[in-house]
Amino acid sequence: MSTTNPVSTTSTIGSGTTTAGSQDQSQSIASDMKSSSRLQSFLQRGYDGSSITVGNAQCVESGSTQNYSCIASYTVSGASDPTQDGSYQIGANATCDNTGNCQWQTDALGSASRTGDSGGTQTQSSNGTPSTPTGQRACDQNVSASSSASCPFAENVFYEFYLRYGSNLPSGGPLNAYSPTTAQSYGLQCSDSQGQITCTNDSDPSAVVTFPESAVQNYTPAEAAKYAASANLGP
Repeated sequence: MSTTNPVSTTSTIGSGTTTAGSQDQSQSIASDMKSSSRLQSFLQRGYDGSSITVGNAQCVESGSTQNYSCIASYTVSGASDPTQDGSYQIGANATCDNTGNCQWQTDALGSASRTGDSGGTQTQSSNGTPSTPTGQRACDQNVSASSSASCPFAENVFYEFYLRYGSNLPSGGPLNAYSPTTAQSYGLQCSDSQGQITCTNDSDPSAVVTFPESAVQNYTPAEAAKYAASANLGP
């Protein structure tokens, strides 16, 4: 695979411009990336004799409503070097102006990462291993859940909490998250007590998801985009 780094022009980097219009900007950018022939041809250069299929793309706000961190997923098949076949993710950054015009640009091909090698859908940011609350099981390094809350749902709760609140949680707050297990979205109430976030399902109080506040504070837009690109977040 090519390890060429970005240069001052965008000719060696997948890029594009889109107008958000009535859609949310992050969704518009992700949709444009997914369908971009420029991204397709850019990726094609890195894998000799291969077929490239761009799958999902996700973007999340990064610091302000005009800057976004994105991840595009793609698969490689039929490469002349069979070890290159597989699934990958590549990062991108996007900037939007006040009129809704957005420009995105991927990272260098050499920064693309193969997915599935190290738990790519996990929500954790590597900052210690907190203890699991009594009566719950660990879903990943940070997220724990009761037996009536599936781990895919619990990890989606963490992700949705990060998007909605970041580290600015009031004394209590509502949340909605999708469960891939039941194919339904659920409302939750979340609270913060002594540095521990607890989210309880409105329709089933026995379904509880817990994670440390520090995990939310240490989570990054790039990690969130990577999770969103491979997770089932619902319709």
